[in-house]
Amino acid sequence: MQDVDWTRQLAQSNCSTPIHLKHWQILCTRRDTPKVMEFARMMIGVAAQMGIMIVQPQHKELQNDRTETFIRNISASFSASVQMVMCIFPSMRDDRYHAVKRLCCLQQPVPSQVVQTRTISNPKRVRSVAQKVVLQMNCKMGGVLWSVNIPLKSLMIVGLDVYHDTTKRMCSVAGVVASLNRSCFTRCLI
Repeated sequence: MQDVDWTRQLAQSNCSTPIHLKHWQILCTRRDTPKVMEFARMMIGVAAQMGIMIVQPQHKELQNDRTETFIRNISASFSASVQMVMCIFPSMRDDRYHAVKRLCCLQQPVPSQVVQTRTISNPKRVRSVAQKVVLQMNCKMGGVLWSVNIPLKSLMIVGLDVYHDTTKRMCSVAGVVASLNRSCFTRCLI
């Protein structure tokens, strides 16, 4: 069986359409600040190798890891110029994760990336994690990682994926993408 992880190949070549990250924020607890800032430096380095320019983030050091603290700090610094908000959580808690995503997706729309401290704590894996996070962030901001030259002009390629939530019966999410840059999502398909 072949290895189908394309991250290594993508990390060694330029993205098709990179989105340069000039205004972004990292929120983390005081205890995690040294690891987080080292991770940010690693992201900047690996991004450059992929043709993506990332500048130093605005760092917000939080007094604690309570949900309200993350929400209050994200809200207080919200502006139209912020391209991305990254939250580093010391531990994964569903309530905190969902509150941040709800704020960043619905109330004050801005792309967001959540990472656990332990994910960036292993020095042997931090480079690989940084590459994957940079690729995810680039996609969330509208960048294109790679493209395929399709010589047939009247051909449209469509991809479809469905996620079935086992905790909510009869509720699924479908994602559709086509070679004409359209995408749509529908909830609760039966």
